[in-house]
Amino acid sequence: MGKEQPVLPILEKAWNATAKLLLGSEIGNLPDFDGWLSEFPEPMVYRKSGVSGKDVAYAVGKYCPDAKWLSLDEVDYSKKFEPLSINQLKDVDSIMQAVQEMVYYTGGVVLGKSGFVEKSSNVADSFYVYRCSRASDCKHIAHSSMVKQCEYVFGSSYMGRSRHCVRGLLNANCARTLEIWNADTSSDCYFGSNLRGCNEAMFSFNLWGKRHVIGNLGLEKEKYFAIKRKLLGEIAGELKDKKTFPSIGELVSEGAAIVPVMREKIAVEPTQAKNAAPIDGAFAKTTHLLFGKAYSPAEKYAAWLSRDMIVGITSGKSSVSGKPVFMGDFKPCGLYPENRLVTFDESMKIGGMAKAGESEAADLSLATLPALLGKVGYMTPEFRMGVGENIIECPVYEDASNCMRCYDATFSKYCAYCFWARDSEHLFGTSMAFSSSFCMKCYNSVRITRCFEVDSSSDCSGCYFCHNCENVHDSMFCFNVKNKRYAIGNVEVGPERLAAAKKMLLEWICRQLDGKQAVG
Repeated sequence: MGKEQPVLPILEKAWNATAKLLLGSEIGNLPDFDGWLSEFPEPMVYRKSGVSGKDVAYAVGKYCPDAKWLSLDEVDYSKKFEPLSINQLKDVDSIMQAVQEMVYYTGGVVLGKSGFVEKSSNVADSFYVYRCSRASDCKHIAHSSMVKQCEYVFGSSYMGRSRHCVRGLLNANCARTLEIWNADTSSDCYFGSNLRGCNEAMFSFNLWGKRHVIGNLGLEKEKYFAIKRKLLGEIAGELKDKKTFPSIGELVSEGAAIVPVMREKIAVEPTQAKNAAPIDGAFAKTTHLLFGKAYSPAEKYAAWLSRDMIVGITSGKSSVSGKPVFMGDFKPCGLYPENRLVTFDESMKIGGMAKAGESEAADLSLATLPALLGKVGYMTPEFRMGVGENIIECPVYEDASNCMRCYDATFSKYCAYCFWARDSEHLFGTSMAFSSSFCMKCYNSVRITRCFEVDSSSDCSGCYFCHNCENVHDSMFCFNVKNKRYAIGNVEVGPERLAAAKKMLLEWICRQLDGKQAVG
């Protein structure tokens, strides 16, 4: 992996090909753009391995800084562990103290059919990857995070099924884009936001099914391409000289003030009443299943559920109505300009109303951009698709129901205080737990059920306080192991001893929840 040949020379070719495809010419070497391409993705964390001393990449930066570190390729899955003694199993504190020696947090995680991966972690089934985190089924990507099924993607975050994209945010099914945010099924687009099914668009916002548009204004094909060539020439020149270029968020925030007539034209619709009762019922059901005691309402435990590795929900105000605009409290959403925010419902109306004049589009240059963006540059970090039933303060969702304060609830139900709950149900306080159910405070895992405080694991059930486990069931305090059942501290102890220890653990958890509405 990354030893047969260096990654950067291959990615350099991919970068040059992408730049030429997007801008018509190469603009410089990939390392020269490290700073510019690192602005969007979540930052990587590097720690020294406690085994080899080498640098290990981590996609998660919120592990305890005093913990011990280990690269995945250094994990010895065949290692034998001594069983805990009766004295070590006498109470929860004794168990925790006994397992301290085996607690290594694993980084440099590269799984499946992958190769040529450097300075990256949480990568699966991907090739030619450099400084990326949480990437799967990708090829030729650099300086990117949370990307799935992508090729030739650079400096991007939260991307799916896209190719030849530079500095994209929150995009899916896109091709040949530069600086496009919150877009779906769009291609050959430059510097814009909230585009759905669009082709050949520049400096345009909040449009559905449009093509050959500049500043939201539709143009004849020949006129459009003449203006496009001129603008791309200016942008390429800036990038060649300065190795950087302002983001669309920066450009929009510098635009003129909100046009007053826009406030008059956007009707403020009443907020539909939401019902937290079904979510609270699901929370009670989940806590009873996990802890043997039902707790409710979920909001009472919001501070605890939202801490640690969870991306919380924050909000700004619409620049045209003052209504709340919800977004995730993580790097991509923090780039949206506060003075140009609108809600998703408002964006549906604004796109058809705010547009450039014929002369503005024809004479557009980098010098005249601020005036144009003052007219058309309204941005929303919200998105929804399909059916949404009883969705409470969730900025992004698709075909979800009974979800509250989740960022990206997709094909999920009965979830609250989660980040990216996908194909799941009954999740609370989880981050990137996919195809899972009845879990709480679980992270970066797939296909787990009835788990609490489980991280970086797959195909597990009935587990408590586990990390980097695969096919582990009805176990607790297990780290970097596979194929265990009824295990404590990586050693199988049988159902009876597991049940006795679990009883102590659940009593300890419930005392903490009763006393301070939190565990730990």
